[in-house]
Amino acid sequence: MSSSRSWRANGGNTILMSAEHYESLQDTLYLFSTRANAAHILRGLAEARDGSAEPTGPEEPANRFEGRATR
Repeated sequence: MSSSRSWRANGGNTILMSAEHYESLQDTLYLFSTRANAAHILRGLAEARDGSAEPTGPEEPANRFEGRATR
């Protein structure tokens, strides 16, 4: 992903980026828009990095969300 920065005559900055990059940034902003969701994402990332993450099936996240975790 690349972007280009320019300066306008009135002193304001502009950024030019691909639509794909912009959409990726919008997705990230949406996912981190609530503290609870950001905490879940960051906890999952930390678990993945330290090796403590456990693989689950596709139904497990829904069960956890609904309070029906099988653990």
